[in-house]
Amino acid sequence: MEGTPSGKDVVPHGWYKISGTPDVQPGMFSVTLPPVDGQHYIGMHSGPDKVEGIAQVLKSPLKAGLRYTLSLNLAFVTVYSFYTCYGNLAIFGGSSPKDTAEMLWSSGPFTHQNWKAYTAVFTPHKDYKYISLWAYPTLPCNKSKVGVAVLIDGLSKEIQQAVVTETHSTSSCNNSNTGTASIKITGGQAPYDYTWSPGNYKTARVTGLAPGSYQVTAKAANGLVVQKQVTVPGSGFTADAKVATSSCYSDNQSQINITAAGGVPPYVYYLNGDSSHTPAFRQVAPGPYQLVVQDQQLCADTFALNVQPPPPISTQVAVTPAICKNDSSGQLVPHVQGGTPPFTYRLGNGSWQADSVFSNLAANTYHYEVMDNNQCSFSGTAAVPVDAERLPVVKVAMVPASCSGANNGQLIPQVQQGGIPPFSYRLNGGPWQTDSVFANLPPGNYAYEVKDQSVCTVSGTVAVTSPYNNCTLIMPTAFSPNGDGSNDVFRPKVYDNISQYHIRIFNRWGMVIYDGNNWQTGWDGTYKGAAQDQQTYVYICTYTDGRNAHQELKGTVTLIR
Repeated sequence: MEGTPSGKDVVPHGWYKISGTPDVQPGMFSVTLPPVDGQHYIGMHSGPDKVEGIAQVLKSPLKAGLRYTLSLNLAFVTVYSFYTCYGNLAIFGGSSPKDTAEMLWSSGPFTHQNWKAYTAVFTPHKDYKYISLWAYPTLPCNKSKVGVAVLIDGLSKEIQQAVVTETHSTSSCNNSNTGTASIKITGGQAPYDYTWSPGNYKTARVTGLAPGSYQVTAKAANGLVVQKQVTVPGSGFTADAKVATSSCYSDNQSQINITAAGGVPPYVYYLNGDSSHTPAFRQVAPGPYQLVVQDQQLCADTFALNVQPPPPISTQVAVTPAICKNDSSGQLVPHVQGGTPPFTYRLGNGSWQADSVFSNLAANTYHYEVMDNNQCSFSGTAAVPVDAERLPVVKVAMVPASCSGANNGQLIPQVQQGGIPPFSYRLNGGPWQTDSVFANLPPGNYAYEVKDQSVCTVSGTVAVTSPYNNCTLIMPTAFSPNGDGSNDVFRPKVYDNISQYHIRIFNRWGMVIYDGNNWQTGWDGTYKGAAQDQQTYVYICTYTDGRNAHQELKGTVTLIR
């Protein structure tokens, strides 16, 4: 606004008067406000019918779509030849000095009478060679027809191209470079070339950054350079995990509890790949696990966890066999592995006891339980056998009855091994005896028992048999003593237990030629060493049978030669 002295109806050097009578101030029409910069400034006043303005040709035309800034100082004066109501400055762009094709900026009505700095920011829609400044009426004034007065000083020497920059960043994870930084420029002449330092990145948005400060330099197509500093913060994401193990190994009541803070919630929790939005995993079975805690920025902490409750309860049962099956000398002793001592024990539905030894047990199968200090239990079965080495091993010898009706069979239980002598024996629940021989037995089945000194008993069944179904004696009707080994002797077929046997054989003249008492020997067909003739002979045989009855047989036998 310098180069022209104060005066009426004049404009500063380099400006055009395009409407009304602008003035170089101060000093005209009683305007005395000192300049902001230099010696002079411009003053204009306007009304609806009289508008004053000045214009200037630009060194570099305004380009459509670009953003510009112009700094200036404005003031209002209440009397400017006329009484005034407010100040208001409008800036227009055009293709000639008086062209008001587009209002680029307006201060809006103001009434401050001291200088105030303004920055006009505008983006033309078209290219313009000229810029014009106007005292611009927008409101009515009841004081005069020229009610707008504006004083202008401190105009910037050039209209600066201006851009609006927006920078943005996201935090980087602590254990991986996940930060981002970006710049957005509006109002400049595209395209822009970008350079980020450190890193020498060449795009408007950069990813995979570590925490730290980054400087971006953006150069527009028309040479405008913008520099900005962008800070990528650390995410502050932290996580921790605690394992609360269950009291018993197999109840699967362990828990994994997680705390997470910082970063970008909400958090997601992955346990061996299974996701949850709740910071706790319950009913976790024993074993190794990988836990990943992740925020929305994909910052993550990974934990290797081992869910290990007290070791499972198991037992090895020491067994002492019973001496025999009808005594109570067996013993069970469960030995516990795992669990949490102390332990208590019981057999069946009996009472719990602290002692693991169960004595005075008969041979049988028992159900046992073990409980540890956490009330965790284990159960199983164990058998108390009979000590096989202590039991008598018995073999029964049997003497058959001579025939089915005879009472001359025998049973003789014999202890082969084991047991503690002396032994006792009985048949069919009868009285015990020390003699192992049971005689005078008819054919049939018998239950035998053998017990030793410790009263260990073995039992079984055995049968007395008979080779013959009927008790009888049969005399042959003929024999041939010719030395061929077949029917050479006359003797009876005996199917009984006989005694007092006696036989006499007579020839046709009634003479006794054989007298014998042994049925097994028989007559060989001789008399006093001489072979007898072939003929029919008479015999008389007497004996006592197995039922102690006297029997007599008479008949004939033919000797054949």
